[in-house]
Amino acid sequence: MTKTELKRQQVARVIDLLENGYNAQFDGTDEGGRLGFTIENFPGQLSRRDLDVALWDTIPLSGPGFSAAAIAHHKAAVALEDSINNAIQVAVFGYHG
Repeated sequence: MTKTELKRQQVARVIDLLENGYNAQFDGTDEGGRLGFTIENFPGQLSRRDLDVALWDTIPLSGPGFSAAAIAHHKAAVALEDSINNAIQVAVFGYHG
């Protein structure tokens, strides 16, 4: 199996995990090596090269003035992103990174 075939299989496995394990809805925003998606109300992208997920709402909150709801949403996004990336490590590479 070539490296290209292996990468395609890995990407397919991650997409399947996101769709079936996290109910991700891919929105068609393919920017080079990234695929855009939304899980519940958390938008993000999958990096095909690195096989990891970045959710936009995990960007650190800076300064005062954030509501309790905004802080809770941020914490939930961070937890979800960590959960997804750990699940990807197990599903694709067989270990918890």
